[in-house]
Amino acid sequence: MRYVLILLSLLVANVANAIDCREPPSCEKLGYSKTKDPNCVDKGYLTCPFDPTYTICVQYNCATLGFTNTDKTSWCDEIVTCKDDEKYTLCAKLPSCKIGDVYYADGSCGDVSKYTKDSGKTPVGVVYWVSDDGQHGKVINLHDLGRSSSSASFDPANPYQTNNKTFIWGSYDTDIRDLTNWTCSGTDNNYLTVAKTENHEDAFWSAGKSYTDLIVKALGNDSLKYAAGAAHAFYPPEVSEDDQNVGKGKWYLPTLGELMDLYGYNYTSRLGSCTSKAGANGNTKEKVNATLQALKDKGAGNAEQLTNNYYWSSSEYDSYTSWELDMDNGNRYYYGKNRSYYVRPSLQF
Repeated sequence: MRYVLILLSLLVANVANAIDCREPPSCEKLGYSKTKDPNCVDKGYLTCPFDPTYTICVQYNCATLGFTNTDKTSWCDEIVTCKDDEKYTLCAKLPSCKIGDVYYADGSCGDVSKYTKDSGKTPVGVVYWVSDDGQHGKVINLHDLGRSSSSASFDPANPYQTNNKTFIWGSYDTDIRDLTNWTCSGTDNNYLTVAKTENHEDAFWSAGKSYTDLIVKALGNDSLKYAAGAAHAFYPPEVSEDDQNVGKGKWYLPTLGELMDLYGYNYTSRLGSCTSKAGANGNTKEKVNATLQALKDKGAGNAEQLTNNYYWSSSEYDSYTSWELDMDNGNRYYYGKNRSYYVRPSLQF
């Protein structure tokens, strides 16, 4: 009888627990919201069972999320599929780029040995600097810019004219507002002999795009007659002007530091002498030129090696002078803004 009573007491306890209802969780705690998800497709919502004003998206719009239905196998290292539509994919990891790689209009890069003219890929430059992981870097254009005469404006639709291949810097006798003056002496970190080489995110090494924008703004309507204006207006003739990767407005006049990267230097913690070629080794220029020549040999008609001449930078010295680099030996100088030197645009990726 004692066992029967124990059994009955357990049954009563279990029933009591079963009917002891707790407060249901709120819609917010379950992930529902009163705000519509812009990435959700029509009729892609579930309604909260406790409050129909709350919804949650269970089917997303793959295109809105950045997925596309283009073939990425030729240039992407890791492709992910949209869970709601397997036709849509996204490149999760680009191949690591290295110095001397061909850079293509689709944002990919690769060894020049793998390029063929019938590959369907459009080369627009050569990589001359990369981050440690190879995912970010800088590209130099395939060809020096040119124009029909020394007095003509640059024509973006015909950027590689050979009649005149030099430009003056412009803004002579004017110190451009907000543009850093990289001088040979001073009391702050904006003079050349103390420019740090440990961090290539510093302005000396990476501000070419912002410097170019400032110069073009200062030059105004006449900017196409000058070095920065030509680089700013440039886009490769093989692509459209509004190409999202390499179109107009993406290119710029490199800083002196970027030209030094393009030539190749053995860096110490500081730059040392101001106007000097100390540390210049030409190793990067050699790799870039080898790729440019290989592209030309393979039929990429706009590929042209870097010449052994002076190239303008976007780095200003003062009201009358700006920096340029001698691509023959890596020597850096500051010369009058009214002098004419070569221009080759750069691009960041």
